[in-house]
Amino acid sequence: MVTSEQMKEWWNLNKDSEIVKQRNKKISENHRGWKHTDEAKEKMRLNQLGRVMSKEARKKMSIARKGHRFSKEHNKKISIANKGKILSKETKNKISNIKKSMWRNITAQDYWGHDRSGENNPNFINGRSMVPYVGFTRKFKKQIKERDNYVCMNCGIHSEKVRLEIHHIDGNKTLSIPQNCITLCHQCHSLTLGDSEYWKQVYQDRLSKLYKYRYENGNIILTTTKEVNKNGFA
Repeated sequence: MVTSEQMKEWWNLNKDSEIVKQRNKKISENHRGWKHTDEAKEKMRLNQLGRVMSKEARKKMSIARKGHRFSKEHNKKISIANKGKILSKETKNKISNIKKSMWRNITAQDYWGHDRSGENNPNFINGRSMVPYVGFTRKFKKQIKERDNYVCMNCGIHSEKVRLEIHHIDGNKTLSIPQNCITLCHQCHSLTLGDSEYWKQVYQDRLSKLYKYRYENGNIILTTTKEVNKNGFA
């Protein structure tokens, strides 16, 4: 019986062989489109639990994955798989530290600043971010925050603890009126990029209950001269 050490030794000696490369290519093509059963996936998951990879192995994986980009379909699958997943504090801290170190790297800054801009950005929505704001003045933003008592209308955190932002509920930045704007913290504001229609319904319902604003099928209903006022404030 061949041991794992013997296999490793064989692989180190033959991995650059043209015959081995062709064989691996054939295996890869034969497995394309092949799906593991749920039972097999669970076995693989259990086998990987607690496994600690060596620095050398992690470096090799990092080099192999450099420049690799997942397709939109693949990214969507990852997003669906991670929906509702709760990360531990330890995992969150690890992710935070990794991202902080990335931003100190000039190469990473260049990647995120240029290669992830415009249509290449996963949050790109028909160039909506390029549309200029209309009527979105400092005075107007202050009035919205005052109306919402300087708290995030999603998580309830106060402006004394975080910087608050004003969100256009239907995504239309040219419609800066109270019925279409709400106060959010940066973290809650970023959530609206994931499922804008869902959050639009949530925040319209919230403003309707709090301030008696009227909406129908996602559309704002303005009936009085005061409501039709440029900013909607007296």
